[in-house]
Amino acid sequence: MDVLQQVRGYIYPNEVELHQITIDGRIALGADSDFDGIPNVDELAGCSLDDALLAMDELAALHAPRWDDRTLANIEWLGQYDDPQSHQMIQSMYQGLWPRFVAQYGSALAASALRLGEEYGASLSGWRRSWTGPCCVTHGDYRLDNMMFGTEEGGYPLATVDWQTVGHGPGILDAAYFIGNGLRAPDRRAHEMELLNRYHDALVARGVSGYEWKLCLADYAGSSLRLCAQDDDD
Repeated sequence: MDVLQQVRGYIYPNEVELHQITIDGRIALGADSDFDGIPNVDELAGCSLDDALLAMDELAALHAPRWDDRTLANIEWLGQYDDPQSHQMIQSMYQGLWPRFVAQYGSALAASALRLGEEYGASLSGWRRSWTGPCCVTHGDYRLDNMMFGTEEGGYPLATVDWQTVGHGPGILDAAYFIGNGLRAPDRRAHEMELLNRYHDALVARGVSGYEWKLCLADYAGSSLRLCAQDDDD
């Protein structure tokens, strides 16, 4: 199956010469010029607010074109969020790791927090299956380590790599994952709602309707909790 032909004209215009490029073992989709002179980002250092706002704009550009498009469930090469086996696997992984977490960090947590964590693990699969909100094309690993920001010397403003986990699922998970990991904690606390507002406004500007701000905010809160059990092999 020619994935590039399916992507062409969807995210990139048809006239762009589109290639699959491998960068440090990770897959990038784009024109050769997109990656000229773009340095890697230090994920531990976090990014600036301007870069984070740009990441929200670009994320909305990925999500909006196929927002709540049910036909995405029929595309075989897209990972499907609505997969009972995946939900159960994530629950089993969480519950398997939970005793080690408690052994190392339990003394720093209140008894109520530990009870919540255990109950969360026991209900995780069913809770993940309860998602009824809109789905779209998702990146699945939208974080700084997979981004390259352009500089004054050149490069596309933001190039995103590592598309092995591209899927069909809740777009807000991508947004919550980036906001939770992209900035240092003080900056995130100061600008969290500004970034989420930017993402929501960009969706609306690109034609998404029926996704009110209050729903976006509620989905963001739930997605942040879902990411406590992120299936991430890094």
